[in-house]
Amino acid sequence: TNANVKATCEAAGMGYPCHWSGTSGCTRWWTSGCIRYDGGNCYTLSVLSDKLCGTTDGWGSQCQPLDDTFVYTPGWQSDNSAWGVDYDTHSWGLHGANYNNMYALCAVSLDGLDALGCMYGGTLVNSICQCPPWAVGYKCETDMTDECLSSPCLHGTCVDHLDLYTCRCDPGWTGLNC
Repeated sequence: TNANVKATCEAAGMGYPCHWSGTSGCTRWWTSGCIRYDGGNCYTLSVLSDKLCGTTDGWGSQCQPLDDTFVYTPGWQSDNSAWGVDYDTHSWGLHGANYNNMYALCAVSLDGLDALGCMYGGTLVNSICQCPPWAVGYKCETDMTDECLSSPCLHGTCVDHLDLYTCRCDPGWTGLNC
């Protein structure tokens, strides 16, 4: 629900965006408790989907990092539901009151992001993390490349790490690829 999104974000010391940005012409699903931002599009999850995945299709449901994410949407439903997306089914407009154990969309101030920095080789440029090709996320926190797909471990189990892999060799086998 909206109350859960708000409580989760505030407990983490963060703000929360509404379903709409709160800028001129984009206030229908926005309220004064939400952060305001200028993303060139009214829909918060579409803006994030464009930045993270390069698409605005499906209002965020086509972008895996936004899977099962719910955003504060004041006045949308009588049950105070937050608005959510599901990547697996490419569904949007999910009623938050019908779901448990999902993700609340929260926001760190630009000062907070500057202090936290980027992960996995990302570079902070104008308060936005520019990620290397193998990572995505607002802090480059998600590894997008599975180095184990080629099955490099001949006699063992491959363990994927950021931009590399290691092999856990079966008994009797040694070496980089067992």
